[in-house]
Amino acid sequence: MLKRLIQYIEYKHLTIHKFEMSVGMANATISNGLKKGGSLNSSRLKVILDTYPDLSLDWLLTGKGNMLRRVPSSLLKNGNKTGRAPFFDVDFMGGFVEVFNDQTQVPDSYINCDALSNVQCWCRLSGHSMEPTLMDKELIALQSVNDWANDLIEGDIYAIVTNTDLRTVKRAYKGNDDSTLRLEPDNRQFPVMEVPKSSITHIFRVAGSIRKF
Repeated sequence: MLKRLIQYIEYKHLTIHKFEMSVGMANATISNGLKKGGSLNSSRLKVILDTYPDLSLDWLLTGKGNMLRRVPSSLLKNGNKTGRAPFFDVDFMGGFVEVFNDQTQVPDSYINCDALSNVQCWCRLSGHSMEPTLMDKELIALQSVNDWANDLIEGDIYAIVTNTDLRTVKRAYKGNDDSTLRLEPDNRQFPVMEVPKSSITHIFRVAGSIRKF
């Protein structure tokens, strides 16, 4: 698998180091993996495929078929590079999580923002609970937080999904006890929420935004 990944990296005219940086790998991860006969775990594969959506998962895993997925040429010529992240034209409160988890989903476009070069993707915010910080229909840059129990920063803005179909963007704080998170809006016309940690299925840090005029 790693040999095929290097073949793809060469096709993209990237150095291995730049590729590793673009997907959050430590320096020499691929070289060391080759020497040890290692492979890629599912979480690493997900980040790679999110960052490089034209790469075929079947080809990477088995060597069968084409290296590249059939992505519209309008997207390929603006293909993902460091500083670019895929934009899915869907509301976070709508079907974003389903799109994010679907490896066959093709981004609607890419957003180039050097200040937010390490985000995984962009989508739209809907609603008024975070105004004036974030406005309705603003584009938000998201970073998936896997170990949110340890990595969550109190007071930062997060996009949160629960198994009760709650999808919300709020500032996150410790709850009244260790079993909950307190979610606070910037717009005080909306209520503060206490959410059981056990119900949370996804957390994304909102790393930045673009306001559409």
